[in-house]
Amino acid sequence: MKCPNCGTDNPPGEQFCSNCGAYLDSNAADATAATNVNPVGASSAGSITLTGSGGTGGSRTLAPGARLENGRYVIEKVLGY
Repeated sequence: MKCPNCGTDNPPGEQFCSNCGAYLDSNAADATAATNVNPVGASSAGSITLTGSGGTGGSRTLAPGARLENGRYVIEKVLGY
């Protein structure tokens, strides 16, 4: 199973990533990197862009209100909506 946080391939049945320790949800499909994610109706000034690099990490440009919580990004506010 591919880790949704860092993209590491883990053996089937594992609950936590062997690389970063993130929880692996066996009910979820393997995560894929998102590119140019824009909330519906948001202008480019208020959008959030996540740029993946083939599951090996990568850069992410996030709004100041975004924070990482349990391996997932939490968007608290979208500006320019």
